[in-house]
Amino acid sequence: MRQSKNKPWIYPILRLRFNVKWEDIAITYGKTVYCHKEMPDHLKEHEMVHVKQQKNVFFAFFWWILYLCSAKFRLSQELEAYRAQYQYICRHFSISKRLETARALANLLSGPMYGGLVTFAEADWMIRKP
Repeated sequence: MRQSKNKPWIYPILRLRFNVKWEDIAITYGKTVYCHKEMPDHLKEHEMVHVKQQKNVFFAFFWWILYLCSAKFRLSQELEAYRAQYQYICRHFSISKRLETARALANLLSGPMYGGLVTFAEADWMIRKP
């Protein structure tokens, strides 16, 4: 996994589709994660899942088409990444930090960044589900 601080070509599409700001997101395309700042390790864990999901740049293009067009696909991909991120947090953070971070992750997954796929309660349950 490589990191670039440049905006990827797909960013304008995401900005229009989900009204996201460059300062608030990381975008994985193929083996590169585009993020304007250094990422914490738990976010790297999340983005590494997307690297594996996309496998290579050719498939990444089709992955992004599905991601943009299918809420069901988008939820499945993000849920897998958020679960991996939460598991990393469980291994490396205190219980109080786990709860705080799980809520923050559920807030993201249920928020406008992904098109309001699920409620906060659903996101919280799905991320922390064993």
